Amino acid sequence: MLVLILVSALIGIASAADEKGVIRSDATEAQLDLINELHGKDITVLEYMEKVHPEHLVGIPDSYKENMAGHKMTWWATEPTAVTKDEQPVLDRAADEKGVVRSDATEAQLDLINELHGKDITVLEYMEKVHPEHLVGIPDSYKENMAGQKMTWWSTEPTSATKDEQPAFDRAAVTVSATGSKFDWRTIRFGGTCTASGLEEPPWYIYVEAFLINRGTGQTVDSTSASSQQGVWSVTASKDKLYPANGQYYVHAWGYIPTPYYAEDYDETSVFSFP
Repeated sequence: MLVLILVSALIGIASAADEKGVIRSDATEAQLDLINELHGKDITVLEYMEKVHPEHLVGIPDSYKENMAGHKMTWWATEPTAVTKDEQPVLDRAADEKGVVRSDATEAQLDLINELHGKDITVLEYMEKVHPEHLVGIPDSYKENMAGQKMTWWSTEPTSATKDEQPAFDRAAVTVSATGSKFDWRTIRFGGTCTASGLEEPPWYIYVEAFLINRGTGQTVDSTSASSQQGVWSVTASKDKLYPANGQYYVHAWGYIPTPYYAEDYDETSVFSFP
């Protein structure tokens, strides 16, 4: 009875009623019987939806169904549990984790990124306008180094990056790697890692940002960033972009250290499609 009550509460409010494109469905007695009968069975998400909720599959492309067919149904336990996922989602915006500040771009920040793209501005100007949360506590001397460096923008197409100026062997360097791909039928997973080297001790500050770019429009549709002031060699920012528009995408990742002098790097993935 507990399972029936919980499922009934979760299903929806109005049976198969369309409200601004939302299909809502209250389970019938027959559907509730099916839910309890199937619970714990080794079936896919598609099998569950076809058997229990075919009303939610009307008009769904076959490619989406194929993705659903590739995922096993996740069932609940007989008792409610404090769920701990193996794959943790990105931390809350500007949440501190062992000295790492993480920030998923808001709509306003994404608008600013697209507005500033290609402009002749410095790294400091970019950070002050778009990511002031990553500048909290940064000494003025570090900001001066950032002010002396022009912002490196990405092109309309991903490139195989060849840097004109390679760092000397006795100087610190940073290496950035970008990742991005279709993770499942509703998700693009993307991110970037910035790693410093060539110093006797880890840099006091290190930054990385990953931009998810729609190849068709040239617009940044999402961004995630991370910085640390705790003397670490590497920092990573990653995010799951849920329900992106269909199209082709690539990821541009960029990172830097502002001390003992400014050093930066960037990387881009190849183009991938969603769905």
